Formats: sequence, C-alpha cells, structure tokens
Amino acid sequence: LYKEVVYIMTKLKFATTYSFDYSLTPNSIIECQNGDYIIVGKAHNKDSHSSAFAIRVNYKGNVIWKKIYSSPLPQFFTSIIQTTNGDLVATGIYYYSEYASDEYTWIVKLDENGNIVWQKTLGFVGMQSEGYDICATSDGGFAITSLFYNGISYKTRIFKFNNEYELQWDELFDIGVAFSIVETMDNGFMLSGAINTLNSSLNNIFILRIDSNGKKLWDRIYSEFIDSDIVNSSIIEMKNGHFAVVAKSIIFEINSIGNIVWSKKNSNYKLNNIIQSKEGNYIISGSSTINNNSHAFIECIGSNNQESLWSTTELLYPSETTDLILSKEDYLVTCGYAPINTDKSLVCFALFSY
Repeated sequence: LYKEVVYIMTKLKFATTYSFDYSLTPNSIIECQNGDYIIVGKAHNKDSHSSAFAIRVNYKGNVIWKKIYSSPLPQFFTSIIQTTNGDLVATGIYYYSEYASDEYTWIVKLDENGNIVWQKTLGFVGMQSEGYDICATSDGGFAITSLFYNGISYKTRIFKFNNEYELQWDELFDIGVAFSIVETMDNGFMLSGAINTLNSSLNNIFILRIDSNGKKLWDRIYSEFIDSDIVNSSIIEMKNGHFAVVAKSIIFEINSIGNIVWSKKNSNYKLNNIIQSKEGNYIISGSSTINNNSHAFIECIGSNNQESLWSTTELLYPSETTDLILSKEDYLVTCGYAPINTDKSLVCFALFSY
C-alpha cells in the first residue's frame, strides 16, 4: 500500500510593475467588491519626506487611477481594507513634526476614486504611535493595531471603530508590538507581534487574544522562537479554529488556547504573510535568499504533513513580496517591490494560478 501525493504547481499568470517619480514600497493590497485591486504604501520623495500612495488596477493589471497623498511632513499607508459596507479604509503613520518619534496613528477613508473623504489621527504629543495593521469587522466597522512608545518600552495599542467611524474602545497592552490583527470567529481578535529579548537585536514572537470589547483573554510569549529584528508578522484563523503565524524565518500553528501544534524555521526565509488555500493548505510569502540574492517568494505547505507542495520564485530579482491575498476567482494575488537601482524601487503586482 502507498499514499499518493499530488503536487499542484503554481503558474505565473502575469506580472507588471508601476512607478511614480519616487521610489515606492507597497505594504498592502486588497481586492475590491467589483474585482479591482488597490495597492497602498510609501513613496520616498525626492526631498526625503515620504508620502502615502494608492494605485487602483483592474484584474488585468491596467491602472484605473493612482494617487500620491503629500503633506509638508512624512506620512504613509501600512494597510488597507474594504469594510463589509464597502468602504475603503487605510491606516498608517502621520508625522506631526519633523523630529523622529513624533508620529500619530493615521486613519483614512477613501472614495472609489481614491480621494480622502475622512481622516483621523490618534496619539499623544511626545509619544510615538504608528498604525500597523487594520482588519474589517463583522459589524461593519474595523480594528487597528498600532505601536505605542512612551520613551521607555514598546507597547501594542488597539483601536476599534464602528461603522459610523466612531471610536468604540481604545486598549493598551504592555507586551511588545503587534504587527497583525484578525477578527476571530467569536468576534474577538487575535494579534501577533514581537517583543525584545535582553539582546536588543533579537526578538521573541508573542500572541495576544482579546474579546470583542478589547479585554485580554490570554497572551503568550513563545521563547522557543527567536530571531533577529522581527519587524513584521502575519496571523490567520484556520478553518479548524486553530491559528497559523509567520514571522521572518518562522512558521507555526497553534490551537485555540495557544499551544503549539507544529513549527518550522528556515533561515533563508524573510516571511511576512500567510493565508489559507481553499484546500486548507498554508500559503506563505515574502522573500527567499537564493545564491545571495533576494527573490520574491511564495510557497504552499500541506496542512496534513507540513511538507512543501510547491514554491515559486518566478518574479524578477532582487525583489520581495509584501502582501498576499486569495482572490474571489481563486488566484493568488501579490504585491511587492523590485529595486531598479540603489535609489529607486517599483511596485510589483502579480497573479498566480495554482
């Protein structure tokens, strides 16, 4: 007797790049309700100030519109969602002075043409606040996780807004910095992030679970997982009620109370996203070091045996994927960047079938 294993390979459907006069770093991509895609991120301006940018493209990658959101001081987008009501909402970072650490969490509502129709900044003067991730909630609102730094320690701050853009609650947790937030099936939230060890260049991964009112249910620091300079992570709720997490070179699954089911580490990885395929497998993305070069990278890992089913580095290098989603038509859709010289990089947009 033997078990037949079917390996489904991915195929690059198409890839294209976009540019402004600036160097671009895309941070987030969404599929809109009509099948268009919006990519947001950071434009590095010639005067050294950064601006936010957004690009809307159709399913063929053709540009519908592209916008630069300039201000006298730096600002940029880190994440965007479409709410259950169809609103486009982004979060990011807004500088209120020219000095480092003088930052607020920035929240922006865009209309269908990319115009800002509402915006809000949250923070306190003299205390650093940076919006990192946003998730749509089942009540039509949204939740944001942000960095909060008071000059002594880094903390996680979470804002929950209703569908009328009213702040429902604001909670602060002294555990480290959460980079990713998802709403759970019980309408609470799970967050993943990193906390400094005694060696400031090394980090442990942590998970924080809160209820729908922002009250902590449990948290856990995974001291068995350690890596240098973790500045991103991604967490998802699996169809079986478990959670899967990636952070730099580490991928692992936990059950509903935080116990580790399995884990892997690969020092060649620089991972920033994980999603679940319709078959229930894990799909991870970021970059992989091959012959000392950084390649945009996607890999599918089987949920049953945690073995690699396929991987691809078809995109040009040097490059890196920065976000990954599964489209309504079941394509893998990714955004990323590709440097064209030491001073400038382009936005990369690609669709894969599998």
